[in-house]
Amino acid sequence: MTTITIVEAHDPDAADLDTLELEREQQADCPRSIGRYPILRRLGAGGMGVVYAAYDEILDRRLAIKVLHDHVWDIDGRRRERLLREAQAMARVTHPNVVTVHEVGTADDQLFVAMEFVAGPTLREWLATGTRSWRQVVAVFRQIADGLAALHQAGLVHRDVKPTNVLIGEDGRVRVLDLGLAATSNEPTQTGASACGSSSSNRLGSALTRTGERLGTPAYMSREQFLGLELTPASDIFSFSVALYEALHGVHPFMAQSYQELQSNVVAGRIAAPPGGTTTPAWLHALVVRGLAADPEHRPPSMQALSAELGKDPSRARRRWIGSLITAGSAALIGVLVARAQPAAAPPRCDGGEAAIASVWSHGDATRVRAAIIAIDRPYAAALAARVTDLLDDYADDWAAAHDRTCREHARGEHSDALLDARMACLDRRRQALAETVAILADSDAEVIDHAGQMIARLPRLEPCHELARLLDRPVIDPALAPVIAGLESRLVRAEALANAGRTEESIGLARAVADEAELLEQPGVVVRALLGEVRASILRFDRSSLGELLGRALQIAISHDLDALAAEAMIRRLYVRGLSSGGSETALADVPIAEAMLVRAGDDPELRGLLLNNVGAISAAAGDREAARDAFARSLAIHERLYGPQHLELAVSLANLGMLTDDPLARGQLHRRMIDIYEQKLGPDHPRTLDAHLLAALHTADPEQAALALERLCPRLRAIGELRLAGECELERGRVELARGRVEVAAQAFAAARDSLDHDARRILLDGYLGEVLDGDDPQPAIGELRGLISEVERQLDGDAWWVRVEQAERRLLLARLLLRGDDPGAAVDELERALAELSPIADRAQPIEHARLLADAQATLAGALHATRPDQRERIAALARSARAHFQQWPHAYASRLDQLADLATEPSIESEPSNDETLQ
Repeated sequence: MTTITIVEAHDPDAADLDTLELEREQQADCPRSIGRYPILRRLGAGGMGVVYAAYDEILDRRLAIKVLHDHVWDIDGRRRERLLREAQAMARVTHPNVVTVHEVGTADDQLFVAMEFVAGPTLREWLATGTRSWRQVVAVFRQIADGLAALHQAGLVHRDVKPTNVLIGEDGRVRVLDLGLAATSNEPTQTGASACGSSSSNRLGSALTRTGERLGTPAYMSREQFLGLELTPASDIFSFSVALYEALHGVHPFMAQSYQELQSNVVAGRIAAPPGGTTTPAWLHALVVRGLAADPEHRPPSMQALSAELGKDPSRARRRWIGSLITAGSAALIGVLVARAQPAAAPPRCDGGEAAIASVWSHGDATRVRAAIIAIDRPYAAALAARVTDLLDDYADDWAAAHDRTCREHARGEHSDALLDARMACLDRRRQALAETVAILADSDAEVIDHAGQMIARLPRLEPCHELARLLDRPVIDPALAPVIAGLESRLVRAEALANAGRTEESIGLARAVADEAELLEQPGVVVRALLGEVRASILRFDRSSLGELLGRALQIAISHDLDALAAEAMIRRLYVRGLSSGGSETALADVPIAEAMLVRAGDDPELRGLLLNNVGAISAAAGDREAARDAFARSLAIHERLYGPQHLELAVSLANLGMLTDDPLARGQLHRRMIDIYEQKLGPDHPRTLDAHLLAALHTADPEQAALALERLCPRLRAIGELRLAGECELERGRVELARGRVEVAAQAFAAARDSLDHDARRILLDGYLGEVLDGDDPQPAIGELRGLISEVERQLDGDAWWVRVEQAERRLLLARLLLRGDDPGAAVDELERALAELSPIADRAQPIEHARLLADAQATLAGALHATRPDQRERIAALARSARAHFQQWPHAYASRLDQLADLATEPSIESEPSNDETLQ
């Protein structure tokens, strides 16, 4: 392979090779320990420091310890700074393809970073040790791309992507490492001479370079790196593409004999032609060349997009079909034959994950699931079928990789037989969850199919099966009872899958039966898990009537038997149930510190932490504390992003919650667009949940013209896919917006369409009232009677200060008042309008701002007109009400032109020099 020889880091630190050799000689003898870690051997050294293999006695695992070269080498502290930056960069990213940082510390005045130990070659060594097919190369580079994508999504740029900064573990999993040059994506590559250091402990926000320096390895540097321009993720895409070109073609894409020639070729975009006889397909070569574009705008839009393009391998489906022919029995037989053919001392083969997972997800299973989805005969069925099978493919592939990784780590002696059993049992529960999900999807109706995305999103994460300390906490089971307990656990897995599929009645019945049997067997852990399973299913069907008793029982059993994690979950779910019950938010919020303490005692599981924050957000929102709710939802979202990645379906709910509480229109719109994008990617553009997300965004669009346009496009789409309830809600909101704009005929059509789709009593009465207002010739008295009856019934049942009920009551009173005005009873209308304002005034800081502001302005405008007709002597109040309403409508003068004209005379009637503020309370 033709390459150029250049010092790896083109800066002053890399130039003193004699000093570097002296340093390496001085480090030749291994220390006995570094910090609390015994040292096993030296792994290697570089310009920044030495790397040792070490042992973590507490967690029974090997580590890699990177130690900064002696401080004599680090006169200005820049090496220490880089090592800190590397640790901080890696700690900000949790991803299977990025090396995990466990600890940063000091020992004997030396800085060290304790990292995941990866046994295996660098990418350069892997490529040099044999002939690799283009498919093998692409499989490895896709993992590199995924790791870099995670880095980019965390706001970082690697800046030094090259084959020696990639390790390929013996399990086949690739890790990106050596992020010492990483920086936040908006950091420049060079600084002015007057740049100063920062006292902040966050090294990622400070500049690494001095005037004129360039960071990176020249052979892999982009045009913008050579020119000292700002680096972005596109710069990493370029370096990645250089390495991929080399791996595929065996030559450098910008062949040069000197640094100056290399720089000239890269800046000019002169890419060398690949050698003759290459087997690389044309589409792949074209993709790599695109990544080498001199202009960053002409490269693939993101590392994630580049990974997806690399994944378009037409042989994938064929390989899966072949793999699915291997049954569990034949796989075992093959394993025996292979074992007999190997020498006795050979290590066990650890490549059975694909065959094991094929017993629950194969080509035939995919065909059955696809057929079941398409059979529902909905417009979105085909797109959903493709997405569902792709998601199940991904989960199965990840499971197989986790299985083989577990086997290899045990074979290398990295953990004990007991931990192997625990990890394999953990993986087996996840394989069973996949099997139950596939079985339900393959034999289901339209309602279950609509839950397909949720079912897959809630498949248990695989990462906990690698968390060794947690696995050791599982209780020891009497061997005589083990098969029975396994059967109960299996039924709980099915109960969870049924709940996620929307079949909550079946799930609850199964969970209750398991709880009863486990209680007879005196298995408290299984009892509590069954009780919590019933709770989760009940919450999914919005039934909280009996959950207090269930959760109290679960909490008591878990605490009595030191089941800390289960006790924490029970407490966290009890907060939610109590907090959303009438008047229970104050009590629930008072119990949050207790839940926090229980969670910490249980090991602070991140999934439970995210659940706690989500529940605190929901309770705070119900209590009207929008700021606290927004903060809790934002923290919950951040945890879920770390756990699941940026495009997981579970994030959409957090984004929706956060969007509803975000007052800034631009920020709210960004959250809603991201939410919609997740639904479109995972479920398709016409799936009911995707369109429901569009509806939520429209409901929180302040501009009435934009909202009306979005609803006009959305309502027919909902009706076309058979979602009549959502279509009805869409038409109702469209009618409200159009009526406020003065487009009465359009509003009447929308209300009529909503009336045909909604059969809920309260909604029907509300729509009858709106239709009574907008349709000429209708007698308003029947609608008046219905609205009065509904208002009285709600008032009798209202317990506590539920602000959302007050908003609904204010809308009903406002509508009733307009009907009374039409029925020539202005006095009664004024009374209802005064009550509507009384409903709205005390919840101004708690209710949803867009809806509250619209209702308040509408009530003020209507009351101003009613007072003008009945009590003209109240001129100052009439004018104040009219001016306050105008202040709202004038934000969108084109949309509300007719309303503004109606209010103009009322607002200027008295001679008053000063005007009240927009938020003045007017009753």
